Amino acid sequence: MPKLQRLILGVSSLLIAALSFAGPSFSRSGYLTQDQLVEKQENSAKQGLIAPPAKSGVQLYKARYDSHDARGNPVRLTGLIMLPKGAPQGLVVYYHGTVGDRKRSPSRYTGQTNEEAELAMLAFATGGYAVAMPDYLGLGDDPGVHPYPSAEINAASGIDLIAPARLLAKQTGVFIGKRLLVTGYSEGGAVAMCAVRQMERTNLPVDLAAPMSGPYDLSGVTAQSLLKGKQSAAGLGMKLFLLGYAAYSAHTYLSAIDLKDYFAPSFASYVPYVFGQHLTEFETAKRLVIKAIQLGSLGSIRGVLTGKFREALQWGDATNPIVADLQKNDCYDWAPRTKMLLACLKSDGVVVSENTTKAVDAMRLRGVSSDRLRAYIVENNKLNHGNSVPATISAARRFFDGGFSAVWATGS
Repeated sequence: MPKLQRLILGVSSLLIAALSFAGPSFSRSGYLTQDQLVEKQENSAKQGLIAPPAKSGVQLYKARYDSHDARGNPVRLTGLIMLPKGAPQGLVVYYHGTVGDRKRSPSRYTGQTNEEAELAMLAFATGGYAVAMPDYLGLGDDPGVHPYPSAEINAASGIDLIAPARLLAKQTGVFIGKRLLVTGYSEGGAVAMCAVRQMERTNLPVDLAAPMSGPYDLSGVTAQSLLKGKQSAAGLGMKLFLLGYAAYSAHTYLSAIDLKDYFAPSFASYVPYVFGQHLTEFETAKRLVIKAIQLGSLGSIRGVLTGKFREALQWGDATNPIVADLQKNDCYDWAPRTKMLLACLKSDGVVVSENTTKAVDAMRLRGVSSDRLRAYIVENNKLNHGNSVPATISAARRFFDGGFSAVWATGS
């Protein structure tokens, strides 16, 4: 290759790299006054949110910042940053639960709709905490496929949002205390767990962490729960959505994945079709249930799976690429140095509470005492995985405010 061509290619590569890492940028996306927040808190209290009344208004910002994708390539991600007038309590990194419709990404929240971002705002930003919520890869403005449920990969999206959040606070004159706190719900609970582990490995200090209702044991407890028992139409839809989402993601990111090795042929071709439409979670689950019923699968996910895949899930066969990926993202068997509260719903039928109890047992065997790790189990049979966020996030708020003793304080 002539020297001139090599020079041009070299300069082009440098320009691409420079454009890929342009530094963070921010745009205002909403503002809620103190009175509006108090009113929203009162409404959310009916669903179980327990948080002191808002101290000030909260400004919402959409952030665009640099991170990397599942293959290590530079990527521009988006997220939501919430800033009260002052945030002496520190910065909360909040990882959200599973969404299939990018319109429900945190950065799209403007204060008008009741989303998980709103609960995070009402629980934390109203009490002197700044909040940073990443959209994740494949959500928000990132056009790719979300790598679900790859907690190890998605953890970086929140870690890389910490510096931009602190920069924005400095630019806008908002004081953020030095404390760094990490939490998240459902998929976000597992991502939060992985994020804390990654931060500890790189000596990024985390003051407190409160993963909530996370699938920490994906390849064991979570996989077994997907295969068990008869389900209502809603329960079947949720399980089909979660497993279909994982397969759709694996089909994108893992090599040599043929969905016909995992699902009945017509269901295998239907999975990428329905997920490619970016419907709401409810609409996607509804369509998957209808398809499953057409295949004769009534009340159980087993009818749409191949026998080989059922056995691989049942026995944890690591020669199966999807099972191996689930095992890679198990995040329960390690010894955190960070003080950690694991909150969950005992009667959760989607992410079963055994994920939490198994994590606590494994960590105890590694020498993690009750001074550093405790579980908070919500015992309310009227709640389910979808509506138990207020109860668990209230426990996380109490923990961040006052440690373990505040979680079980009389009247809390």
